[in-house]
Amino acid sequence: MRFIYDISFFCLITVIFLNIIFGIIIDTFGGLRDEKNAMSEDMKQKCYICGLDRVFFDKDCGGFDNHIEKDH
Repeated sequence: MRFIYDISFFCLITVIFLNIIFGIIIDTFGGLRDEKNAMSEDMKQKCYICGLDRVFFDKDCGGFDNHIEKDH
């Protein structure tokens, strides 16, 4: 009876700790993915040299794509 108790306790604790570790790993990769998506979106919406938004260039300066290709 003691052997069954020890094995069940070991399995239960191992499963719980492995799930905690895997949860931390998955959460970390999710955070990295969100950071990469935010950086990609920022590159599409801002000129990384000027630091000005896409709206500014689309409104006044002939377009964002024109600014990126011609000015820089």
